[in-house]
Amino acid sequence: MKIAYADPPYIGYSRYYKDDPNCAEVDHNELMAMMCREYDAWALSCYTNSLKTILGYPSCPEDVRIGAWIKPFCSWKPNQRIVYAWEPVIFWNPRQKVGKEVSVRDWISANMTMEKGLMGAKPIKVCYWLFEVLGAEAGDIFTDLYPGTGIVTRAWENWNNQMSVKNLPMFESALTQHAPDAAKAAAQKGVLRKNRSGKRAGVA
Repeated sequence: MKIAYADPPYIGYSRYYKDDPNCAEVDHNELMAMMCREYDAWALSCYTNSLKTILGYPSCPEDVRIGAWIKPFCSWKPNQRIVYAWEPVIFWNPRQKVGKEVSVRDWISANMTMEKGLMGAKPIKVCYWLFEVLGAEAGDIFTDLYPGTGIVTRAWENWNNQMSVKNLPMFESALTQHAPDAAKAAAQKGVLRKNRSGKRAGVA
């Protein structure tokens, strides 16, 4: 599966990236058209004030979903009564999976990054959420179209390696093999649990 992630300068904000020649004003209509042509699934980060405009472009598929990166800690600006504390993420054609164990919320809560060298850099937690929302799997081809700090690509490499390990048959057997040892260690430390009667008892 070929997956693209785009986090271009938000519409009208390319001036904040004037030192980067790759961050000129972006034609979001053409960007979505290109991603639909060349990729099986994609996600696009944007700004709340531009969301209506982007959804109205001819190239925006009818079946996109809107996710949200919610920021408990965010930038507070003078004379701004209603604070911008979330960012929309438009995603299209995620891999279809069935079962509670593969369910993922359409929002993620994570503080904004600080001192990453580039305005708008995404936290690792948000990157991992993006991969989960898109239904990414180990071995998929992932392209960060606007790499910036490179954090998304590095997060993908780490996540992809972890998923590869989890897919190995020996991974599950290794967990099972060490489970009794973990239970004994917990008992030795006096870890308590509630039994069915509601009384507290030591771990057996």
